[in-house]
Amino acid sequence: MANTYSAAHEGGHEHEGHYGHIPLRTYWMVFGALMGLMALTVGAYYLEKLVLPLPEVVAVGIAMLIAICKTALIMVFFMHLKVSSKLARVFAASSFVWLMIMFTIIMGDYFAKGWPPQQGPLTAPASYTAPAAPAEGWLAL
Repeated sequence: MANTYSAAHEGGHEHEGHYGHIPLRTYWMVFGALMGLMALTVGAYYLEKLVLPLPEVVAVGIAMLIAICKTALIMVFFMHLKVSSKLARVFAASSFVWLMIMFTIIMGDYFAKGWPPQQGPLTAPASYTAPAAPAEGWLAL
């Protein structure tokens, strides 16, 4: 009975792939790259706020580009897509593409509603005071 148990466990894993191994040095390199990208994000923020004022759309675009690079590093190395099967890569890439489609739809909605905020007929400047209510009206009857 012991032989059938061990034979079942030894031979039952043919369907599992033998994937590569990511060395520890690579994890530290990716960690260093992520910390560098984080420093770049903070540096870009302070550069934009203190030295070189950019339009808000450009600043958000730069921040999103850096965030996409960090996300790609995390997906490839920490989620083991580098050594995964092609099917796992396809599913991960398709979900990432779907996320970008959702971001595009949401950003389109923000732009359609006037982001960044702009002065218009319904927005009043800070020095604007509302006109006084009329002394007589339908409530005065």
